Amino acid sequence: MNDAALFAHTDHLGGSDANGMGLANQCFQLPDLGCGPSAAGRALDASGWDDFKKILKEAGDKLVVVDFTATWCGPCKQIGPIFVKMSEDPANKDIVFLKVDVDEAEDVSSSCGISCMPTFHFYKNGEKVDEFSGANAKQLSEALEKNR
Repeated sequence: MNDAALFAHTDHLGGSDANGMGLANQCFQLPDLGCGPSAAGRALDASGWDDFKKILKEAGDKLVVVDFTATWCGPCKQIGPIFVKMSEDPANKDIVFLKVDVDEAEDVSSSCGISCMPTFHFYKNGEKVDEFSGANAKQLSEALEKNR
């Protein structure tokens, strides 16, 4: 595999990688591929840097959680429906959920320093307050509560 090779490769998401690590904590390096938008539920899509900055500004002091994702990324497909479900939860109505397709919005992923997916960034008042990488639903839930 070349520089665009996956950090971890598997045909099933529930198993472990070669190091015995659970795949929920794995992320994939960005290859240069094109793909389409993937928004669903209450989660918004940012199509470019201007759109991204506008959403952060309009959110004000609300927490903004950003899912940097790709349609070809296995762990992203695992956590994506959970992210959408969290966005639809009435308890999270005060949180802005934003999906950024790294292939469609390369300017955003580049400016935010994204090198693997899924990566989650958390913003308040336009400033990043937290981040983590990997398809870990428990960690996502805990980060939402911590940064609320």
